[in-house]
Amino acid sequence: MKIAFDVDVIRDLGITRMVHQVAEWGYKYIEQSPHPQINPFYKHPKASREIMREYKNALNATGVEISSFITVYRWSGPDELRRQAAVKNWKRMIEISVEMGVQVINTELSAIRMSRKSAKRCFTAPWRSCCRLSNVKGSASKSRRIRGISAKRATKQRIS
Repeated sequence: MKIAFDVDVIRDLGITRMVHQVAEWGYKYIEQSPHPQINPFYKHPKASREIMREYKNALNATGVEISSFITVYRWSGPDELRRQAAVKNWKRMIEISVEMGVQVINTELSAIRMSRKSAKRCFTAPWRSCCRLSNVKGSASKSRRIRGISAKRATKQRIS
């Protein structure tokens, strides 16, 4: 079992300081929530090679590991353009995960409040999105990884 610290509450710290703080608190694992320098909420991941290098160096210096990434994209909403953008973001996040050696990505079925008619259209959106993600470059176990996508936080949405 891995007990990880969700760094969402200290996301304003720089990468290096964030990792060192987690180590100081005695955690061995980080659950990497959306972070402004890595994978901001609802936006394209920003993790550059420099950021990933900084993160890896901090992890190596402290012995801390990333247990999982958490992504939050609108990949299950009624807007097809947003869904397509979310799939693009997912693809990049999978590439980042492969580069960082992280085997688990958690998510939620994030969307917006919607009508019943829109909700019915959205029912298949996440599965269409997963089909698009099954061929991401660089993932040796991509089909297993996509089947393993979990709904970390089930977002309760009011359907009027």
